[in-house]
Amino acid sequence: MAEQFLPVVHSPAPVQGGTAPVTLGGALTMAMYAIHEVGSDGNYIGHDHTLDDFRQLWRPSLFSRLSGKAWTKAESRRLGEVLRKKTISIMESHKPEPLPDRIWNEIDNIFQNPR
Repeated sequence: MAEQFLPVVHSPAPVQGGTAPVTLGGALTMAMYAIHEVGSDGNYIGHDHTLDDFRQLWRPSLFSRLSGKAWTKAESRRLGEVLRKKTISIMESHKPEPLPDRIWNEIDNIFQNPR
């Protein structure tokens, strides 16, 4: 019978005799099981956990992941252009929440009574 693996970490909070064991939950527990199953010399790419989470891969919005040749053919936008477009988009769409009246009153007081 295989040994049961229970992922446990130790919290920094001291208790009698050492640290407090904390059982992990959710996705982190599943990742710990995958690490235990595959081991240090294994291949994580083919593990079910990796394949499930691979669909959630983060893709950068400012940098292209294309090779240099493919980038030249496809888009050829320099980083400065991308940053400028993104900055303008944020500036045009951002709607900050208005400051409360007490803050405006304090600002007015500062300008009316400089030190």
